[in-house]
Amino acid sequence: MTPKKTLLREHSSRYGILFDLFRRSSNETDTIGNKLTQEIEQIKNNSKALLDIGASDGLLAQKLYPHFEKIVGIERNKDDIYALDSLGIDSYCCLWEDFDSPEKFDIVLASHMLYYIDDENYVKECKRMQEYLKPEGKGFLIVNAHQNDYANLMDTFYPIFHEGKEPFPKTNGLEKKLNQGGIDCKSEILTFSVNFMNPIHFLSLCGFFLGYDPQECHILDNSLTQYYEDSLKPHGNYRAKSMDVDIEMITFSSLVQGGK
Repeated sequence: MTPKKTLLREHSSRYGILFDLFRRSSNETDTIGNKLTQEIEQIKNNSKALLDIGASDGLLAQKLYPHFEKIVGIERNKDDIYALDSLGIDSYCCLWEDFDSPEKFDIVLASHMLYYIDDENYVKECKRMQEYLKPEGKGFLIVNAHQNDYANLMDTFYPIFHEGKEPFPKTNGLEKKLNQGGIDCKSEILTFSVNFMNPIHFLSLCGFFLGYDPQECHILDNSLTQYYEDSLKPHGNYRAKSMDVDIEMITFSSLVQGGK
């Protein structure tokens, strides 16, 4: 289960600030957007439609916007719904589990939202994504992978803040679990980088990565600063560092094509 005591649930506004800082410090959106663009261009339908599950404020959808006649976004945060509406994206303020529509889509995208679905339901909910695909459509599920610098940081420090729980347990062997659950899928690894100007920048973002409030908890500041100095790669100016993050992009087809 997702830990009940998390920065997202207790201090959502601070989480939002850190999330924005993370995006400004990384090239994740470009990495995912470029890869998805390659996949989208292979679809022959000229009036393509996208369903973006967990669309946030639409930053990724904006990069994909020129390829679609219609984009539908699902987001539970009301502030993000205003942002989606301003972009001309049809938005639903709800959880994915509560979404219901007769529409079918060429692309169904679920980026970093699997962590918020209950453990016993996530395979079922991934399978439900297939139901919203057109016969020639593709689904993309993007999660954190269990390798590279970011995974090492999470494996080292996440259990300390979350009562010994491992980070992102749903994503461990996810492709195999989904295939066993009847979702015909394959995965590939994409890598992006996060750049930190200094240790303070890094410590701020650790609040986002590790799910604790950096304004209230300083128990590991020294350990995290030492990790920054010893484990991350030099980047640009003096004391600036970078961290590589691997993400897993799992691709699946519609139930009509390949679902079981």
